[in-house]
Amino acid sequence: MNNNKKEILDFGPDKKPLQIMGFALNPTELLSKKRNIKIISVSFFLFIIIFISANYFFSSPNYEFNTYTIKREDLIVNIMATGNISPLNEVDVGAEISGLIESVHVDFNDKIKKGMHLAVLNKDQLQARVRQSRAQLNSSKAKVQEAEANKTEAYNNLQRAISLFNKENYSEQSLEKAKTSFSRTEAALTVALSQVTISEANLFADETNLSKAVIKAPIDGIVLERKVEPGQTVAASFQTPILFKLAEDLTVMELTVDIDEADIGQIKVGQKASFSVDAYPGRIFPSLLNLKMSLVHYLKQFRRYSLFTRAGGPISSL
Repeated sequence: MNNNKKEILDFGPDKKPLQIMGFALNPTELLSKKRNIKIISVSFFLFIIIFISANYFFSSPNYEFNTYTIKREDLIVNIMATGNISPLNEVDVGAEISGLIESVHVDFNDKIKKGMHLAVLNKDQLQARVRQSRAQLNSSKAKVQEAEANKTEAYNNLQRAISLFNKENYSEQSLEKAKTSFSRTEAALTVALSQVTISEANLFADETNLSKAVIKAPIDGIVLERKVEPGQTVAASFQTPILFKLAEDLTVMELTVDIDEADIGQIKVGQKASFSVDAYPGRIFPSLLNLKMSLVHYLKQFRRYSLFTRAGGPISSL
């Protein structure tokens, strides 16, 4: 069977050389060419493998390895949030009385001390009221002296009437008149003393208003805003006008942030925090969490909690 197959491969049906594209090929030459093609293919394949292997081994990069000592440390969980930074104590200073601004002694960013004069209102009318109240007080005191004198006189008349009545030289009706006159002088003295108290109160109120004409700083700090100019009229009839906005200490600031409900359980009062501002990119400021608000507000149906952190140290540049 194998011999027959070999004959079919080597020869055609008529035992003649094969004709391929008009060329006569001897079976021996045909087998030799097939063998050469196989050798060339295998050689090319081996060349490709050798080339790739050489390229891999001779051009491989040099790797560097770093070694570290294994040690146990705390796992830090960072919670990111945005908020607003503001002075720890911010005070709005206004005028309690109406009047004309006579002078202003401070400007923006000026450092101030408690009790320092910020502005002064015109005092002409206020001083006139103080003088009027003081004169009224002096008049009330004079009326007290007059009432005391009348009481002394009525008392002496009453004692004389009682002595004469006991000697049966004075009528009972006259004695009753003396008693009534004495009672009237006592009442007049009480009224005069009350008028003195009223006059003292009026004088104190006018002197207080006069002192309020000088707007003083209630705290040590810095002027954030000035909303008044000399010559401006201040009307404090219905609402206290705001003249200055002061900050107590800019070296200690308060940062208010909103934390998601998913993170609020990991936060405790006293934890350290840090923040940055757009004005100083890359600069980190330390802070300390000092208050966790229980007040909840909603933002797009999500609960958010307010936190207050206190920042101290080199943050006066903010």
